[in-house]
Amino acid sequence: MKKRTKVIASALTTIALCLSLAVGGTFALFTSESKVDVNIATGTVNVEAKASDLTLYSPTSIKSNGTIIDDTNAATESAFANGGTATLSGNTFTFTNLTPGDKATFKIVVTNKSTVNVKYRTSVTCVADNGLYAGLQIKIGLATSATVTEWETLSAPAAGEQVIKELDCSVELPATNNDDYQGKTCKIAFTVEAVQGNVVTADDTVIANASNVQAYLDGAFGSIDGKTILLEPGVYEKIEFGRATKHADSNTQYYIGGVSPENEKTFDEFCAIKNNGQNSAPAYYVRNMSSVTIKAVEGTVTIKGLVASSGHCYGTVYDYVLDKAYTSGSAYYLSQKLSNITFEGINFTSKVEIKTSSADTVIDGVSFKNCSFTTGGTASDNGQALRYYNESNNGNVKNLTVENCSFNNCYQGVYTQKINGITVTGCHFDTTGHNAIAVQSGSEAVNHKAVVITGNNFANIGDRIIRFGDVGADTQITIRNNVATNSGDSNGEVIKAQSLAEGVTYSIGGNNWGAGKTVANTELQDR
Repeated sequence: MKKRTKVIASALTTIALCLSLAVGGTFALFTSESKVDVNIATGTVNVEAKASDLTLYSPTSIKSNGTIIDDTNAATESAFANGGTATLSGNTFTFTNLTPGDKATFKIVVTNKSTVNVKYRTSVTCVADNGLYAGLQIKIGLATSATVTEWETLSAPAAGEQVIKELDCSVELPATNNDDYQGKTCKIAFTVEAVQGNVVTADDTVIANASNVQAYLDGAFGSIDGKTILLEPGVYEKIEFGRATKHADSNTQYYIGGVSPENEKTFDEFCAIKNNGQNSAPAYYVRNMSSVTIKAVEGTVTIKGLVASSGHCYGTVYDYVLDKAYTSGSAYYLSQKLSNITFEGINFTSKVEIKTSSADTVIDGVSFKNCSFTTGGTASDNGQALRYYNESNNGNVKNLTVENCSFNNCYQGVYTQKINGITVTGCHFDTTGHNAIAVQSGSEAVNHKAVVITGNNFANIGDRIIRFGDVGADTQITIRNNVATNSGDSNGEVIKAQSLAEGVTYSIGGNNWGAGKTVANTELQDR
């Protein structure tokens, strides 16, 4: 994996403009003489880059076959004092009577009107589809079809001049296609991203904001494996992490009737079976994701909670593969294969929950670094700040690291169940209604492997600071150099385990729990 790049800039700004093309496929029988050619005239994207912000101007007009389809956004300016993203809702093109061989061509013109260099790249994504997208050939800059181009530089123009780059693009239903796409439609978004020229851009780094981060996580703009997603300052709504989607670059696998090689389908095969109006076996999805870092760049990034949930999805849920809402009954089964996921520098203001009831799910390595957590109250209702939960005692959910984080005003700080490998170090916990750290087991002993709790500060913990369930023999417990004030249950107890199996190993010492505080289990006392 490429070395991730640290972005050092006094003001990091980014913008994006989506030109949405709603492509309809209403087929008819045409002779070669009567077939209609569809063309889009030049659309212009003017980008003005300044030291502190980027300003985006919409096209003055875009025409199809000589007729202005929609110019409601003509000469409209979208400015962002602190950076941001604009999505153009107008300039939406609808094509009818599309037959094999039809081709829409247009230009994206990027203009640098600034006094500094800018970098830009163009990407394409399908944002709505009922079967046509797979048949289309889409080109950016008349290159081979690609979901995203490389970053290119537009140099700063001379005084009173502009630097312009024209990208010839096309959307085509090749003549080799047959009537398989009759009556199908899809919506395609072309996005131009621009950043200041001094911002380092790399294949393993993308810049997201509150309006598009979910799309990035869903694979709408390409695979995020091995990438760092830099979050611009702002307030983000709740994020859903690791869900199955229709996007090819989401690395979602599609199955019918169970997760096995013989049941795996391509996306098109899967949709054809599920949309044919006939009963079929249940849908199973596997979402794969590895080596992803989600990091705040500069300023405050606040996220109103996060969930990564897998298992049997039923009742009121949404299927992001079939774009279908369910209100009752069984919808689908989801398992996840997630590894080496890192969250850094983020303020979470509601519950962060990574959980699974799927025995097939494997989550190996989730880290929170320099993050803050609060649920806004110490009551038990949804009051766990960070929940890392496995319903099965199979060792498949493991290696949680919480480093240099703060937990304030919540019911519990870090809650885990049936987890292998837990590290909480250098953190500050203040005001909880219950435990600061819980390493639970459910109804059976769990071999937690390494449990490391070191160098933390605890204040006003409303119950035991550390609570263990039934600890299995293959567990190594390290509790060292922690400090606490005004914490413990009503009897002054700060640590308790339900049971500790023969064979558990301990490294416990250097802790200051406060005057008069006790530990329930002899094995967990300082030595």
